[in-house]
Order: sequence, then C-alpha cells, then structure tokens
Amino acid sequence: MNNSKEPNSSDIALYISRLSRSAGLIFVTLSLPFYLKDLGLDIVDIGVVYAFIIAFSVAESLALGYLGDITKYKYALLIADFASLIGTILIALAFNIYLIILGMLLAGISGSAGALRGSFAPGLNAYILSTWKEESKQVKVLSRINLLSSIGSLIGSMLLEFNIFLRIPEISFLRSMYLVSALLIFISLISLTLIEENRHENRKSSIMTKKSRSYAKKILIINLINGAGMGLAIPLLPLFFSLIFNINISKVGFIYFMSYILTAFGSYISYNIYSRLKSPEKIILFSRVASGSILAFIPFARFYILAIILYSLRSFIAGIGAPARSILNIRGLDQENYGIGGSIAGGANRISQTSSLISGYLADISLPLPIVLGGVLQVIVGFLYYEFTKDSR
Repeated sequence: MNNSKEPNSSDIALYISRLSRSAGLIFVTLSLPFYLKDLGLDIVDIGVVYAFIIAFSVAESLALGYLGDITKYKYALLIADFASLIGTILIALAFNIYLIILGMLLAGISGSAGALRGSFAPGLNAYILSTWKEESKQVKVLSRINLLSSIGSLIGSMLLEFNIFLRIPEISFLRSMYLVSALLIFISLISLTLIEENRHENRKSSIMTKKSRSYAKKILIINLINGAGMGLAIPLLPLFFSLIFNINISKVGFIYFMSYILTAFGSYISYNIYSRLKSPEKIILFSRVASGSILAFIPFARFYILAIILYSLRSFIAGIGAPARSILNIRGLDQENYGIGGSIAGGANRISQTSSLISGYLADISLPLPIVLGGVLQVIVGFLYYEFTKDSR
C-alpha cells in the first residue's frame, strides 16, 4: 500500500495497465458498430447484440467482485483483462458472426465508447478504496487513472485514422487493428501482475452486511436509471453521428478524438476541484445534470463542428465528475463488501443498458429520440446521486 505523495512501482504498473487497456478497448468499441454493419447486420440487429452482451457482463462483474472480496481485487482485474485479451483476438481472427459475437462477449464490448473505458473493470474501485484510506488520496489516484485512461482512449481513437495511410478495405483494416488492440490489452495484463495488494479484512457476513445492503439498494436504483440512459444513447452513438451528419468512420473518430482530449483535461483538474469543494455529492450533481443536458441537445446540432464542440464539452464535464462517482458508488459500504457492492453498481448500470435493445427501434421512429431520452435520464441521475449519498460519510 502506498500512502506517500509519489507513486511507487506498483502504482506505476496500475497506471500503465489502465492506459494500455483503454487504448486497446476503445478502438474495438468505437469501430465494432461499423464492423458489424459491414458484415451485414442492420442497426436493430446491432442493438440486440449489445443487449445480449451487456446482460452477460453483469453476471461476470458480480462474480469477479465477489471473488475480489474473498481473495484479492488484483485477481478480479487479472481475470477481466485475460478475458478481454482472448475476446479481442477472437474478434480479429474469426470469420463466423457468432464467433465474433462470442469475442465481443468475452472482451466485454458493451458499446460504451467513453474516454474512461480503461477505468472501468470489476474490482478496480474496490482496490483503490481499500488501498488508499483517505478520500482525498482516493480522488487523486482516480484522477490520475482517469487522466491516463483518457490519453489511452485518445491513442485508440487515433488508430481509426490509420486507414487513410494504409488504403486497404475497411474490414481488412479493422481486423488488423484488432490485433494491435489485443497487444495493448496484453500489455495491460502483464502490468497488472506487478501491482501489490495487502490482504483486506476478513468477510464477516455471507454476502453483504446490513449497512452495505441498505446503501447498495440506493446505488442500485441510481445505476439502473443511469444505465438505461447510457444504453439508449451511447452504444450506437458512433453510428448515429455517421447517419446524422453523413460522415465516414474517420470523421466519427475525430469527434471522439477531440472529446478524449477534453476528458483528459477534465480528469486532470478534477482533483483540484475536489480539493476546493470537498464534496463528491455536489460535483456529481453538477456533472450529471450538465452532461445529460448537453447530450440531449447534440442531435439538434446543425453542423458537424458544433457536434464536436458539444460532445467535447460533455466529455470535459464527465472527466471532472468521474472520480466522485466512483467514490460515491462504494463509500457507504463496509470495506469487506467493496467488491460485490461495486459490482452491483456496475452490474445495475450494465443490465439496464440493455435498453440498447430498443435504441435501434426508437432511432427508426426518430433518429434523435434515443439520444434525447438518454440525456434526460442522466439529468435525473444527477439529482438522485445527491439526494441518496449526501449522508453517506
């Protein structure tokens, strides 16, 4: 455990892992809607595929969170990265659509192409909160991880531009770059073997303590609503940008490239904002309400440049709020339940993202509709976070 101001070798290994994981997974996540479309799936079919994968990932997250509670959170992180590695290799090499979907399932490609993709893994927040005891240090570590994940996502989105130079068919290009993504995930996996973790306190209850159950119910409600909004708006957003503005995959990648720069900046200043406010509840209230409002307005942007500005601004605000959300999802739990409790929050968020099942149908009715609804739900989540967690210290 490192409580000093300077990161040690274990901390650096964790940071490298999150950067490389984010770079590898973000390319796969951004490009897969186009890849599946090239393979003959329509927008409704793609939504159904994502819904199935999200449902599976919930069980995986809960199992790994519980494993972390009874052993070490490091093991949960290692298993998650190993599954992502095998899944990405399968996506790159398989020609059968069902094997490709199996690869998506193993890799956990649920459609969310946010800059903080590498920050989300079963056991990560539990590892951070159990390793660093003071909230200010937890925020600082999360801010660093989010900054590096954003930089990794920046690298991953830049990979989309390589086809300009390679000038090969899109499917061949994507298959080749999926192998590059697999290499980046392999680097993450190796880095995780180098992190250190002290044995955490022994479990006193079979699953969760009474205090943890009470707090987990509140976080469950919040994340169910948040996930529903995410599922409606986010998984198919790259494709929505392409259809709304009639742009190719490279220009879609540029939208995300710019948003990741702003997310990195938001992550960089998030600790300074926390140091002044000392209130994760107020930070998450502002970030969710503001980012949800911007998301709901994006489909009505008339110009491609305006869409870049709006989505980048939303990403900047999300970068500010991400550490606060990570802490609030776990803070009211007993330490012995950090893993399973964090997985419940993540699982609720993911299972309700099966709203992507109807996202394609809503888009058939009106292309902006799923994005607007997703934004409105995020605004609601901001108020719920504040009301449900303000007394959890």
